[in-house]
Amino acid sequence: MACPQCGSDDWKSASFVYKSGNFDIDTSTVSAGIGGGLGSGGVAAGAGVSGSSTSGTQQSRLSIEVTPPEEPKNNDGMIYWVAVIFVFIMASGKSNFVAAIILFGAIYFWFSSFRDKAAKHQEQRLDEYKKKLTDWESTRVCQRCGHLYLPDN
Repeated sequence: MACPQCGSDDWKSASFVYKSGNFDIDTSTVSAGIGGGLGSGGVAAGAGVSGSSTSGTQQSRLSIEVTPPEEPKNNDGMIYWVAVIFVFIMASGKSNFVAAIILFGAIYFWFSSFRDKAAKHQEQRLDEYKKKLTDWESTRVCQRCGHLYLPDN
């Protein structure tokens, strides 16, 4: 399909543009210098050597524009366990150990419902991510005008 903005058939996939727009950089330099001088106090000389290095990744602006969607991270489980452990520690400091166990059980079951809701929410986020990734894999970049578009199915 031609670009809907300018009608050109010259295009590249977004994934190709993204990959070809990332460059690894690794440079280093060493320099040396010698100097001397004559003054009222006598003659002086000096020398120095320095070095530096740089490394990293350079990315083109177009590559940044077509960056793939980021997979969602699931941190809900960690919040759940931190809360359960905190409540258990607080409850176990009481003199009645049985009451602490009952309280722990109640909190555990209460947080279990939270965990189930968090799992459903994570599932929805993953479904949205998969759709965005599928769209990104189909996205085209017009080589004439730079327009990003999805081809008609």
